[in-house]
Amino acid sequence: MMCRLGISVEQACEQLGLSQVGQQTLNLLQEQDPQE
Repeated sequence: MMCRLGISVEQACEQLGLSQVGQQTLNLLQEQDPQE
């Protein structure tokens, strides 16, 4: 998803100060989108 930004999703979430929220969101996205 965010690989195109050249940084990991975790790093991006940390920079936004949403590390916990970001992880939860990613978990939901992964559950809803198991193909990817």
